[in-house]
Amino acid sequence: MLRQKLFSIISLTGLSLGMACFLLIFLYLQFQHSYDQFHEKKDRIYRVNRYHDGESGKWRLSTTAARVAELASASISEVESAVRMSNLPLELQYKDKRIKERNVYAADPEFFDLFSFKLIKGDPGNALLEPNSIVLTEEIAHKIFGEEEALDQTIVTYDPMGKMLTLKVTGILEDVPVNSHQLFKVLLSYNTLKPFKDDRWMEEDWYGCLTYLLLKKNASPEMVEDQLNELTKDLLPDLGFQTSKLSLQLLTTIFFNPMKDGWSQRGDKTVTYILLILGILILLIASLNYINLSTARSMQRVTEIGVRKVHGANKIQLVGQFLGESIFFSVLSLIIAIFLLQLFIPAINQFSNLLFTIQLDPDIFSNKTFLGIAIGTALVTGIMSGLYPAFVLSGFHTVKALKGKTERRGSSFTRKGLVVIQYIVSISMIFGSIAILKIFNHMQRQDLGFDKENVVVVNLEEIRNDQRILFFKNQLLRIPGVRRVAGTSKVPISLKYDSFYYFWNSKENKDKRIPIVYVDKTYFDLLNIDLVDQPDPVFLLDNVEKEIALVNQEFLSELSDQYPLGSVMELYNLDKGKERIPKAHPELIGSFSNFVNRNLIMNKPGPIIFMLSDSHINYLLVKLTEDFNKNILGEIENSFYQVFPEHVFEYSFIDDEIDTFISIFSPFAKIIFFGTFFAIFIASMGLFALSLYITQQRTREIGVRKVFGANTKNITFMLTKQFIQLVIIAFILAGPITFWGLRFMFQMIPDHIDLGWHILGIVALFIIGLGIMTVWVQSFNSARTNPVDTLRYE
Repeated sequence: MLRQKLFSIISLTGLSLGMACFLLIFLYLQFQHSYDQFHEKKDRIYRVNRYHDGESGKWRLSTTAARVAELASASISEVESAVRMSNLPLELQYKDKRIKERNVYAADPEFFDLFSFKLIKGDPGNALLEPNSIVLTEEIAHKIFGEEEALDQTIVTYDPMGKMLTLKVTGILEDVPVNSHQLFKVLLSYNTLKPFKDDRWMEEDWYGCLTYLLLKKNASPEMVEDQLNELTKDLLPDLGFQTSKLSLQLLTTIFFNPMKDGWSQRGDKTVTYILLILGILILLIASLNYINLSTARSMQRVTEIGVRKVHGANKIQLVGQFLGESIFFSVLSLIIAIFLLQLFIPAINQFSNLLFTIQLDPDIFSNKTFLGIAIGTALVTGIMSGLYPAFVLSGFHTVKALKGKTERRGSSFTRKGLVVIQYIVSISMIFGSIAILKIFNHMQRQDLGFDKENVVVVNLEEIRNDQRILFFKNQLLRIPGVRRVAGTSKVPISLKYDSFYYFWNSKENKDKRIPIVYVDKTYFDLLNIDLVDQPDPVFLLDNVEKEIALVNQEFLSELSDQYPLGSVMELYNLDKGKERIPKAHPELIGSFSNFVNRNLIMNKPGPIIFMLSDSHINYLLVKLTEDFNKNILGEIENSFYQVFPEHVFEYSFIDDEIDTFISIFSPFAKIIFFGTFFAIFIASMGLFALSLYITQQRTREIGVRKVFGANTKNITFMLTKQFIQLVIIAFILAGPITFWGLRFMFQMIPDHIDLGWHILGIVALFIIGLGIMTVWVQSFNSARTNPVDTLRYE
């Protein structure tokens, strides 16, 4: 190590980075698999889900009716207890402090018996027993009360009719662990829902309740599931599907198998496997790097090997010696890797998104599983990396070794093959990074079909039925800098789920679901959405009693034969089996161009109906002038509090919704980018070290060539060429196949992302240019060597 410092540094750096990346990904996987494992009764807790299957597809929903828990607890002997959880965003007020909290859930009194969340203050058995009881996490308690004692204090909120409701703090909960799939910060007693939900919701609504069952020991979940389906067979809506049933899902499997309608934290096993493969590939590149340098440097140790053999060393002893050296290098690399982890972990913990938070524990020395894997990785890496060099070194013939015959047959070919493999992996990862970058650019730069610039979104979800909204709209229009104001039930690109109704599709002879968005008459003008078939202006007058709607072009292309413009549709729910409950009879008065309403990637529009209405308004869109003053946001806020003094002002820009969508994918993308960078860096270090070694071995040859007239340019080209050939071979083997695979995948995206052939050329130029830069400097320096110096001792 001391005699060949540069080679040692390169070997240690490559192995250390490879191990650090691999161990970091292991920590990430360990964290993901720790979700919900802290619950003492985790093996007996099941969530009740809904499965709907039919010709039109499959629905997997995590919500049930509130009655399901009562039926299960009362009628199924294997059920020990049942807990319901229903989301109820609230505005909470204490003295002059007021906050809006979305992660509020009403829960049954048995909540703390079922789950192992830690109640710091209060009685777990009674905290959620009485009406108007509220339990706060430490975070929310500190936000509302500061340093005051929160227990037994009262908080004010308002029901949908604006009536004040007083809540008593009956418990302080330790902040929910990050590795819990459940996202809540405030709990209410379940009977507190009565002022917010009517009896029909409690009896019939199948979208507002999460149901968890605690089964008795040794109870069969399959039998409980069968009994539950028998109890609810006349209650469960089929929603037009051929098969509808309830299914039990074990608590610890929810994180990796989330339902699409749940806003719980969610993992993705595919992403997990991709990252694991990424970590293995980086560690493989580092190991190949070490193998290549070890076998290359071994040629300088043949005399040592010959002398050892003359003095009686056998092959097993030599293999043991060189394996010991390799393991020593690997263990030393592990120590450096652990130091690097301390630098990497805080950065990785910033890679969180809306649906998943990464929180790796920096105290890795207390993680026995990690330490075991780390030591095992070092030993396996050391053995695997040193096995081939050890047998190469120990296999030298004694006489030939003492005569200085250093090159074994096939050694050069092996080294070249290892370089090619390293670059094949690196090139594949480069293309993967480019694909992710193209998807991000597509999401950020695509034509959305509407004008998203300077549009403020004011959230009115808690006051959507308030008669004062119209007055508030008029107040906003008086503010200088406000051009237009429009109401809508859903913001474009929002991650919130659409509302749906059903209609009869005569072509397919079945009920079909269609998304519904409520908007007022200024919506299309504000967002500059192109109206293809202009509605009659008389329909856009105020106080129109009949229901009217506009549809997109995709609707007309699929359904215009049955529902042309001017026709009246019947929209209904299917909440009670096959019984169709009429909800709306809109007349289709116009159409608009397709625009991106939900998904920035798979954005094929599909039929959609926009119903004109001044009710159902969850948001106000406020279009500002291009030269608006930032103080205008303060004026909008002041207007809000003048009209709604008891509520909390909450706003965003439409651009924020787009950024939120992109943020879901950004942590995965960042990890891929960093992994690709380290893989290329390690491979390039190996190529540099190998070129340094080869040029050192050819010093005499270079001197002879210069004596016979070769110039620096010729020699530099000769030395560089052999290495660049390896990079080109690697690109030929990996580049086209990876490129065509990505092009095939991109064809599946409706709005095709362009992955032009120029990308193939750019990657080729980059990887070849990087190879030239890596070896050129050393080749050029060797070519400039004075032949007198190189031949002096020959």
